[in-house]
Amino acid sequence: MTDAPAGLAPKHAAFAIAALATAALDRIAKACVVHAIEPGSSVDVVRGFFSITHVRNPGAAFGFLASSSPELRGMLFATAAAAALLVILVHLRAVARGERREPVALGLVAGGAVGNAIDRLPLIGSGEVVDFLYFDLWQGYAWPHFNLADVAIVVGVVVLLVDMLAREAVSRGIDADESRR
Repeated sequence: MTDAPAGLAPKHAAFAIAALATAALDRIAKACVVHAIEPGSSVDVVRGFFSITHVRNPGAAFGFLASSSPELRGMLFATAAAAALLVILVHLRAVARGERREPVALGLVAGGAVGNAIDRLPLIGSGEVVDFLYFDLWQGYAWPHFNLADVAIVVGVVVLLVDMLAREAVSRGIDADESRR
């Protein structure tokens, strides 16, 4: 990564770039899907395995809260998104100076949270998250529909967990090279 913009610490620049790029790519992808594909319709990318399918999810992951009132969902999701962003920003402050991987991972999570939150905002979004990535894995077993924001959140969380486990191993005196012997 290049030098941080003037006045911005490298970890903050890494976080901001990851968060803004994630949210922007998510919004662009969703806009393309909404513009090009009718709700409930699909475009096969790899027939029988992967398609772009325009679906709306009023709930959270796996349809959680989908049957709740729009007002309740809006309040709960706005509160959850604000709390998540607050936790992320507090965690970012604790990240060591010069660290880049952790701020990028936090930026992925933040950008994904913002991307999905925008969908839920009544003045900007539809109150429902636009999902469009669909995998039919094997003999009718399909992964639930998801979007780029969801991918960013999962990748960011996995990177954070791997970093946390690696730091824990180092603090216990377990070197990664020794554990392979």
